Amino acid sequence: MVIDQIDYQGVRFSGEGIAAMVGVRRDKFVARNEINAIRLKYGRAGDRAWFQAAFGLACALAGLWLSLGFLSWLLYGGRISIGTPLGMVLLFGIGGWALWDAFSSQWYFEVETSSMKREKIGFAGAVDEALLQEFLQQARQMGYAVDVRKRARPS
Repeated sequence: MVIDQIDYQGVRFSGEGIAAMVGVRRDKFVARNEINAIRLKYGRAGDRAWFQAAFGLACALAGLWLSLGFLSWLLYGGRISIGTPLGMVLLFGIGGWALWDAFSSQWYFEVETSSMKREKIGFAGAVDEALLQEFLQQARQMGYAVDVRKRARPS
């Protein structure tokens, strides 16, 4: 039996290469002939985690600034626009999500290309250890050499 492509939690190995999938659309793709090494890692899979964290912090601080105006309105009265509480909720939500996503860890593949770039292709969602091992075995059967570091997963 010849396997054409395999998918698990948003990662696809195929005859063409490795891709991060969002539904049926490729989000990231590395062609097979460009791959030098593939390593399975656990950590921050974001490409620009510190920029994302700074953006999240800026949004949260802007939400805090709006909440001071809202608090002033609650204590002393006056006029307030509907944009103030809506902006607070929106900015706190976006800022909190960006901070959480920047610092959360997940399983991902670090793909080193022939041009010495490193692409991170992360799994979408929780990864089951047994299914991950089966997925890696199928990838090896397709001819992909995946380096698995024997490192304890952080708690």
